[in-house]
Amino acid sequence: MEQGDVDSIVARCPVLEILNIQGCHMGLRLHLVSQSLRCVQVCSSVVESITVAKAPRLERLVLEGCRHTAAGLSTRVTIVDAPKLHTLGSLEPGNHVLEIRNTVAGVKASRSTILTSVKTLGLNVRSGVINEAKMLFTFLQCFPN
Repeated sequence: MEQGDVDSIVARCPVLEILNIQGCHMGLRLHLVSQSLRCVQVCSSVVESITVAKAPRLERLVLEGCRHTAAGLSTRVTIVDAPKLHTLGSLEPGNHVLEIRNTVAGVKASRSTILTSVKTLGLNVRSGVINEAKMLFTFLQCFPN
C-alpha cells in the first residue's frame, strides 16, 4: 500500500462510518476528509501523522500503541475540522504532538486551540518523566470540558 491510498479509499466511500487500521508498519500518514466517518481507530501501528482535515461527523479518534518510524520523533495529531469529536485518545505527551487548527498545543493558548466538543480524553503520562508531566498541562488546556 502506498502513501495516500487510505486517504483515497476513505474519500471514495461516502457511507464508511468506521475505519480501523491495525498493525500497519509502513509509516502511515493519514489526511482524513470524510462526510460519513464517525470513528477512526489506529492500533499497534507506525504513524508519522494523522490530520483530521474535514470530518463533520467524526465522534471518536482512538490511537493505541502507535509510534513514529524514527526513534525519538513524535507522531503529529492535527485536528482542523471535527466539530462532533467527543473522544480522543490515547495520546502520549512524550510521543504525540497535538495541533489544533494549525497551532501546536501549548505554544499559544487561544480560542482557536480549544476543542470544546471533546468530553473523553485519554492520556498516557509516565510518572517521573518531567517533560511529559509539563506537556500534560498544555494538552489539558485544549480541552476545557
